[in-house]
Amino acid sequence: MIRVLFLYRYGILGGVCTQIHHRLLKLKDSPIEVHCGFMSNQGAEELLEGLCFLHFSLDVEKMQRLVNDVEFDVIVVIDTEEYIEKISQMESSPPIIIEVHTSIERNLEYLKRLPDSIDAKFITVSQYMKGEIEKRVEVSEEDLLVIGNIVDGDKFYYTPVKSENDNSYPPLVWIGKIDDHKNWRLAMEISSMLNIDGIKHELWIIGGHTANQNTTEEFFSTAEELGIIEGLKWFDKIKHDEMPNMLRSAIRRGGIGLVTSKGESFGMSILESLLAGLPVICSNTGAIPELCQNQEYMPIFDLEDKHKAKNEVAGLIGEWVKNDEFLEMVEKETERLAERYSSEDIGERYWRKIIEISKEK
Repeated sequence: MIRVLFLYRYGILGGVCTQIHHRLLKLKDSPIEVHCGFMSNQGAEELLEGLCFLHFSLDVEKMQRLVNDVEFDVIVVIDTEEYIEKISQMESSPPIIIEVHTSIERNLEYLKRLPDSIDAKFITVSQYMKGEIEKRVEVSEEDLLVIGNIVDGDKFYYTPVKSENDNSYPPLVWIGKIDDHKNWRLAMEISSMLNIDGIKHELWIIGGHTANQNTTEEFFSTAEELGIIEGLKWFDKIKHDEMPNMLRSAIRRGGIGLVTSKGESFGMSILESLLAGLPVICSNTGAIPELCQNQEYMPIFDLEDKHKAKNEVAGLIGEWVKNDEFLEMVEKETERLAERYSSEDIGERYWRKIIEISKEK
């Protein structure tokens, strides 16, 4: 039996916990026992309960006691400096892997402060993030591995489109936290520009249930100021299992995705949308350009050029589902992406590396 401990600051219903969930689903009949420890709990049990041993409110002292009580074979710390610092002070510990998922500049600075006593391997999710780590840490090529995120191919897959003619406006679908990094204000500005040009649409904001009251008030006041409140639909919390149907509903109405992020380490929600058959117009930041080379299916724009973003949206929204050639391209592209991001291949590669490192004790 191999025992693995994942440590992450936020027990949130979000990208990191979703990724742990996908990894755990690939462990059927495997001799690996997984524990997950979090400093907070904001919904992670919805994704992880029954798949692993959960430890919430796990401060650094409790973490040390857990490591002393359970004979772990490897510890994976995800972007949490406090856990790394505490482990460095312990007399002994199993092999340590530092997983880097955040693409926010200030949140990556902890890598410059890693204790000298930590002898860690690194795993990250894209070539872009590999470069970001190498800017901050001296690490050998063999100790820094790029393994892409696991996508739930059983849920996010292409099905032939049947356009709806119910007189409803096509949605512009934006997914993410309501924060500056995801850049929700730019999405609203683009929606406002579309309205000025007479392009009828709805703006669907999916996510953001952790936004505080001040942010929520700013969110709605900005929508009012830009004159988009009537066409705005905010789905603050959608269960992961419900996302494919949400995307397919948008597809049937000729909707498209919009990403205005200032940086992405991988772009999980983008890939899920693309695999389902939804064209996505994306900011040219972080690892996003690595996801899909077909800029007809995933057009990109520079953040400073919101007019290009608006024009890309205007050229597709509501129309692409009526274009047989475009639909044929979408079907072929989703097949290529599904093959490239095979969850079985990526999952097997990830756990094979974990087992390999656990034997280095």
